[in-house]
Amino acid sequence: MYNKLILWDWLIVLLFTSQVHAQTYSVATEEDDFIARVLFDAFAHEYHFDVRFNRLPSHKAILQSVKTGESDFAVNITYSRHSAANFRIKTM
Repeated sequence: MYNKLILWDWLIVLLFTSQVHAQTYSVATEEDDFIARVLFDAFAHEYHFDVRFNRLPSHKAILQSVKTGESDFAVNITYSRHSAANFRIKTM
């Protein structure tokens, strides 16, 4: 739970510190993740940015889309040491 909160906090900070008015963010979600789409649409409306959803079949595909730059965010992905090493994130 703590790691998920950190990811949402990071997203909110990113949205506030970037110039979001003309920005379009690409968000990787699983094909059936309705709640993530509702939340990101609400953020987009409130903070005046556009969002494009990449609906993908698995967590592995979601992470790969972020790694290759196809997506800006991965939804519902929990922090792990393996992912941190894969994305060169410093571990705590």
